[in-house]
Order: sequence, then C-alpha cells, then structure tokens
Amino acid sequence: MFHKKVLALLTQPQHYFSICYRCLQSSGIRGNNKRVLSNKVPKFKIYSVDSNGIRSHFEVTKTSLYHELGLTVRDLRFQHVNMIAVRNKKIILRFQNLKAIICTDAVLLVDPPFHNHSGSKSEISTFWNELPSLITGSSLYTSNLPLEYRVLEAVFAYNISSLTATLSQLE
Repeated sequence: MFHKKVLALLTQPQHYFSICYRCLQSSGIRGNNKRVLSNKVPKFKIYSVDSNGIRSHFEVTKTSLYHELGLTVRDLRFQHVNMIAVRNKKIILRFQNLKAIICTDAVLLVDPPFHNHSGSKSEISTFWNELPSLITGSSLYTSNLPLEYRVLEAVFAYNISSLTATLSQLE
C-alpha cells in the first residue's frame, strides 16, 4: 500500500531526501554577507488515518512530504483560507484551520491545531477522534464508495458543523 510505504520511508532517520540538507548543514555554506543557513528544517506534524481506521502520527520535512506524495511546493503552501485542489491523484483541502491531503488509501491531516488559543480542545480534536469510525462505519451515505469520497463527506460535515457552531455563537 502506498500509505505504508510513505510511512516507512518518512519515519526513517536516514531518509534519502535529507541528504542535501545534511550536506548543506555540514558544509556551513555562507552567502555574500556571511550569514549561515538556518539549521532548522521546517517540519509538518502529520496525523494519518488509513482506510482501515488505523491512526498514526509522525513528523516529516516539507520537502520529503511533497516528494513522496508527488506534489509540488506550490501545492502545500496552504495560502488560501478555503481551497480544494486535485493533484496527482491526491485531494488537497484547506477549510479554515483544517489542512488535509486525501490519498487513495489514507487521509493526512497536516499540522492540525488540537488546542485552540485558550488551551482547550478544539473541534479538530473531536474530528480526529471520530474520523476512523466515520471512514470505516456505515453512518455515512458514501459507505460503499472509495475512501476519498468518504473522507470528503466527513470533512464537509465537520466544516458545516464548525460553521454552524460559529454562527450560533455570533447570534
């Protein structure tokens, strides 16, 4: 399965995509004004749920993630508040504070904010806990359809309930 292959490659400490970074880090390349490149590589916290409802989480560099998924840097910018795009058999979603990449055999939540500004659990935490049962259960109208449709329905239902809760707070 693609998802298991990605997990295996991304969780290895000697991942081959980080070779260039290690070379840059060890050589201490300096620019004209002698500033050292940052030693920090931006990482995403990825929370995944596969088609069987098995959850896992890991950290991965942005470069490794887009190389493994066959995406471009532009696809993972998440600049817009709301967006949906289809790239290389993946569905990339951004709705308010939910960023997700839907593959054929898993859904990846990218840097989910499990706690809101006040420190209490956010709605995404509830969504994360319910997602495996939504994907594998028969409560969805799309239960006999491929994983992508089931995840899309769950994401849209989450987004609608989130917007409804916000509206009720404003009223």
